[in-house]
Amino acid sequence: MASITVPSEPPPPRQDAKDLRRAFEDRDKPAIIKILAHRDGSQRALIQQEYRAMYCVDLSTQIESDLWGHLKEGLLLWLPDPTTRDVNLLRDALTPETTTIIMDQPKEPTTDEQPDPTTDEPPDPKSDQPENLTRTRIDETTVIEIICSRDSSEMQAIRQAYDSEEGTTPLDETISQWFAGDCQMLLLSCIGDKLEYDEPEVDPELVEIDVEELYKAGEKRLGTDEDVFIRIFTQRSWPHLAAVYDSYKKTYDKSLDKVVDSETTGNFRFALETILNCAVNRPKYYAKGLRQAMKGLGTSDTTLIFIVVTRAEIDMEHIKAEYKKKYHKKLEKAIHSDTSGNYRLFLEALVGHTD
Repeated sequence: MASITVPSEPPPPRQDAKDLRRAFEDRDKPAIIKILAHRDGSQRALIQQEYRAMYCVDLSTQIESDLWGHLKEGLLLWLPDPTTRDVNLLRDALTPETTTIIMDQPKEPTTDEQPDPTTDEPPDPKSDQPENLTRTRIDETTVIEIICSRDSSEMQAIRQAYDSEEGTTPLDETISQWFAGDCQMLLLSCIGDKLEYDEPEVDPELVEIDVEELYKAGEKRLGTDEDVFIRIFTQRSWPHLAAVYDSYKKTYDKSLDKVVDSETTGNFRFALETILNCAVNRPKYYAKGLRQAMKGLGTSDTTLIFIVVTRAEIDMEHIKAEYKKKYHKKLEKAIHSDTSGNYRLFLEALVGHTD
């Protein structure tokens, strides 16, 4: 359930565009927040169209040039509708960044170093100069987070939108380029066309079969049959996988997430854990993420913005309930104490207030 509040009769998009222009000219950030944080994805899209037509500039460009800091970061992420936002996040995460690693410099030769007797030439101090290394990487964590935390219908919409953009390399090809091994196979299976079992009702017999197969593929044997984990975790509906989680615990007295933790490593483990946690209780998964972002000294604002913005139109009310249940504190109060200024005002507008 979404947490944002939208006026029952909002102004026409053209009027919102005019009011936003005036707010930018007056540097009235609360007015900007009051409009944009209280419009849903389709309304924001119409506002952006009107703004571009009236002022010959994209609203995102206006935000980029006139605002700064976490407020700018949050509003830019908020502008698109949820599917378009996920596509943009995936595209950015899959765009490689190259970094240069500066190698240690060689020790300077001493003045009394003798010439090479075979050449009668003095030593060349540049001959042993090491070459700097370059490393090209993508944001693997964000790619896995988005793909594995979206259900089948959400992922199909994301893939369709991603692949429909002209000049874009298909999502499956891009994943194949940057991921390898078990993690690659899992991600490709997640974005596949159709689940093997996607029925609304849970089949108890199939649940028991999957539980036994997972046990044989993990705890019962030396080593792990990763293919079984990939097939069951990516080709079953989330209600079915949640039933598998419960049945595994009852049958073998060990939670399936602990099995994943002990049987797998690295990105593959992270992907499996994300799927499992979201299938069992996605709001609780995000409540934990918010707690981690605000726990201890300092705040991980990037994580805080990411979760609040991406969930505000989907299930933030459920996340708030899980947060209150687990940490005995309202989420909006936690955000209020960890943020300030217009940035705080923006997040609080998205999260809303619980009576």
